[in-house]
Amino acid sequence: MNKTKRWLLSPEVLIWFQIYYNIFVKFFIHDLGLPSALNYVTDVITLLMICHLLNRLHFHHNIELHLLLIILLMIIYIAGGIISVFYNRSELLLLLWSIRNVGRFFVWFICVAVFMKPDNLEKHFRVMERIMVINFFLMLFQYIFLGYRSDYLNGIFGHYVGGNSAVNT
Repeated sequence: MNKTKRWLLSPEVLIWFQIYYNIFVKFFIHDLGLPSALNYVTDVITLLMICHLLNRLHFHHNIELHLLLIILLMIIYIAGGIISVFYNRSELLLLLWSIRNVGRFFVWFICVAVFMKPDNLEKHFRVMERIMVINFFLMLFQYIFLGYRSDYLNGIFGHYVGGNSAVNT
């Protein structure tokens, strides 16, 4: 694999790609009319990040104690959910969907702890600040000219109910 492909698939690039992608994907779907299947691109990225984690654990058998504790707490959390599903006789498909929804955050969180280089944070925070300034003016445009109000006023996060959580985050 050449250097460019290796760099594009590096864990840190995948982490930042997910952040930036999730900022814009709802706008692409809800405002530009692109297919909602774009929501699942991050699942593919999560699978690649799982491969990176497994590769790292395979070649570096030592794992830091605080990370091991976080993983243990996540396993306990997921196990509690599984027990709850069987106790309440919920559907197995609902369990799998729940593990997908919660598990992708856990994978992302662990990848940030393992692979993120603190030196690059400042650069990305500057980009995020610029994005938020653009978002402010886009939300102003949506409010004044498009008449969007309350839950539909989300700027680059698309105009759909629930986008406010992305804006606030």
